[in-house]
Amino acid sequence: MNAVVAEESVRFPVICRNVRKRFGLSTVLSDVSLSIPKGAVLGLVGRNGAGKTTLIRILVGLLTSDAGAACVLGEPALRMTDASKTRFGYVPQQPQSLSWMSVESQDWAMDSSCGAAFTGSL
Repeated sequence: MNAVVAEESVRFPVICRNVRKRFGLSTVLSDVSLSIPKGAVLGLVGRNGAGKTTLIRILVGLLTSDAGAACVLGEPALRMTDASKTRFGYVPQQPQSLSWMSVESQDWAMDSSCGAAFTGSL
């Protein structure tokens, strides 16, 4: 990584340059560019289908963009190291990674990840 890119990634841990994404005939992101400064808080506001979740999924490396570049902590979003991934969190509104599991399996997975089984009543 050259010195200019390294310096920019320290000042701006999240950088997007001309990111584009289409789903079929629908353009969801069209040349999105942003640099989020270190320590900043950013809110993505828009109607349903505006591309907020798509942008976040591209930034965390869960989705590829059709064009442009997305870097987080100085690394391309799709090739972030495990060390970099431990420095941020992403909680989706609807966890798609568990959609293949039965309700009972999801309960077991959640209970075991918390270290204790739920024994109360609702």
